[in-house]
Amino acid sequence: DRQERLAVALTVRAMRKRCIPVRELAAPLSRAMGRELRPEENARAVIGQESVQICFREDPGYHMLYDVVRETREDSETSGDNFSCMRIGSGKAVLGLSDGMGTGEQAAKDSEAVMDLAEKLLMAGYGEEAAARLINAVMLQRGKKRPVTLDLATVDLFTGDCCFTKLGAVTTFLRREGTVET
Repeated sequence: DRQERLAVALTVRAMRKRCIPVRELAAPLSRAMGRELRPEENARAVIGQESVQICFREDPGYHMLYDVVRETREDSETSGDNFSCMRIGSGKAVLGLSDGMGTGEQAAKDSEAVMDLAEKLLMAGYGEEAAARLINAVMLQRGKKRPVTLDLATVDLFTGDCCFTKLGAVTTFLRREGTVET
């Protein structure tokens, strides 16, 4: 594919009125290709008598786990923050956080609009920096009086590399092996 990852497309059908789970093809195909392969996320789960094309892609070496905790200020029922966790393309995960300045519904609406736009731009194929610049331009065009921040962490699940993209957000702190980096 475009990232030079192995992709195998097969046209298959089951014989003698059987149904075969697509996952059962992954192991022998992986052995034959010498790399761990898995069906694409949107692939059908079962192969029947009808010929279908199934695409298998190289399995990334890393997997993303995340957890979310939400807090509000004591005097507010609504948080001004919004987040998103998504997979984009083959082997990339994006964690996003937007802070609508202040508290309450208006701050939540502002940050929700930023996260929604970020998701749409990233899913449409825009890079993280281009998406941040477009979001900034849209917010300026709308004449927003309250600033909104955006933090994106994009993780390549094949290499483990992480790239941070920030729009008006404060420094990110990374805690690793007993040290803290900014």
